Amino acid sequence: MNSPMNVSYSSIASSHHLYIVMDLQFTITHASFTSSESIYPIDEMQELLWWDVISGNAHEEFKAALLQARETFRTVKFTTSSPLPFYNRVEVGIFPFNEGYSLLIKEKSTKHDQVEMVVSKNLKKLTLLAETANDLITKDEPKDILDTLFNSLSVHLNLDIYFNYLLIEEEQKLKLMNYQGVSADTAEKLKWLEFGQAVCGNVALYQSSMVKEDISNSSEPMVQLIKNLGIKAYACHPLMAYDRLLGTLSFGSKTRDHFSKEELEVIEQVCNQVSITLDRIQLITKLKKTNTELEKANAHLKKTKLEAEKAHNAKADFLAMMSHELRTPLNSILGFSQLLNIDTNEQLTHSQSEKVTKIIKAGKRSIIYK
Repeated sequence: MNSPMNVSYSSIASSHHLYIVMDLQFTITHASFTSSESIYPIDEMQELLWWDVISGNAHEEFKAALLQARETFRTVKFTTSSPLPFYNRVEVGIFPFNEGYSLLIKEKSTKHDQVEMVVSKNLKKLTLLAETANDLITKDEPKDILDTLFNSLSVHLNLDIYFNYLLIEEEQKLKLMNYQGVSADTAEKLKWLEFGQAVCGNVALYQSSMVKEDISNSSEPMVQLIKNLGIKAYACHPLMAYDRLLGTLSFGSKTRDHFSKEELEVIEQVCNQVSITLDRIQLITKLKKTNTELEKANAHLKKTKLEAEKAHNAKADFLAMMSHELRTPLNSILGFSQLLNIDTNEQLTHSQSEKVTKIIKAGKRSIIYK
């Protein structure tokens, strides 16, 4: 019997559909390929066994499908790769009838494959973004967030380095807060950037994303700092929240010269998510700091109030003691003063009488007060 390689299919165009009829012994009784305009018979295939026409790696798949079609007497459809020399990936429909089977084999269009590829890429991107969102929600420390994020992105995008600069408003400079892919000594040298310095400094200055590719062959002054680190492709984005600059986040690769459009979209969306998360963390940090300061102020007020109450109680105790200690001599003074005022044997002068009266009044007021 002929093998697939020995059959001539020069008259077949891969863009057309192949129609096969075979009996219950899987001998081909009719073969043709169709277009929208006409049907062309393929004489070379007739009287051949189906198993001699298709490739060996497709035998088991077709046997299972033909058996299912015969047992259920229903149409069976499936997709397979390279069952015939002139087709790559095809859709197969098997239609059973009493005397055998008819098969319709259609090559999957390039457009369909492209759609599948786009869907696959989008699914991958959405999965990555979903994982990123989950990391951003479940972690509270910026370093934990960015390290986890970088580890995830590096697997999908082949990244080697990330830098996260934050704006220090008092200094009006960028400070390197988080990073991976460089040594601590190198990070220390890159700790501060001026606005307009290197790629990150320019991104902060203009608050606009920058992508630098094929850096190893670039003489642009702006990229020399990252070029010295061996970075070949670099994407840097401003971290913005409500039109306010928080800092920058950048990713670099030492092994590739370019990023694809889809990869840059992922990086941009990730940076947007990070911006929102960092703004949330900074707000929470400020609220915690304010709350701590309020708690300290409240504790100080409680302490001051307690000390005031203690001082007031001490004063009250002192006055009560002094009142008790002074009451006896005051009573004696009042008694003698009143005796002087009513003693008729020795008449007091007008001046003396006024002074005694003042002593009596003052003494009575003091006793009443106490």
